[in-house]
Amino acid sequence: MKKYLVVTICLTLLAVTSQAQKKENARWWAGIELMEGYTFKPSKPEGGFLADLNNNSNTAAAFHAVTGYYVTNNLSLGLGAGFMGYNREREGYVPVFADVRYHPLKNCEKLLLNAQLGTSLGSEGDNYKAKFTSDLSVGYSLRWKAVSFIPAIGFNYTKFDVKRLGTEEHKNRGTVYLKLGITF
Repeated sequence: MKKYLVVTICLTLLAVTSQAQKKENARWWAGIELMEGYTFKPSKPEGGFLADLNNNSNTAAAFHAVTGYYVTNNLSLGLGAGFMGYNREREGYVPVFADVRYHPLKNCEKLLLNAQLGTSLGSEGDNYKAKFTSDLSVGYSLRWKAVSFIPAIGFNYTKFDVKRLGTEEHKNRGTVYLKLGITF
């Protein structure tokens, strides 16, 4: 667990360092994201969606450090890392991902579509390793001085590689979340 914390701190420092570059070039940005969500994982196929929510659900929380560069006025490409944990089962992983941000409306540049695709540096749990993670969110940028606050709603999908099969097999998880991004 200590190595996950070290990686997260290093990436946060990287994000802060890129803030200095931003003053030289307005296309660079850095920030952090805090997420809290409701997670469900598949139960038996005959159980249906309600069984997924009622029997196997828990909450999830995440912290990401992200930095990027606007290649055009409305498209940014970047990289990020952080930690995502599931509260009920004490599982978690360290995602590393590519970040794409797009402002689809010329009349409303504050609207933001965000996609993140990546993998995991490591997992904390009994029998699995996160192999693939993806996030898709819609947010709205609220600027205050040199800082932007970006509240968003989104969905995370994570695929796991199960190493030891127990009584309950889970190979993936979906999380509906609220996110607050803070960019500099």
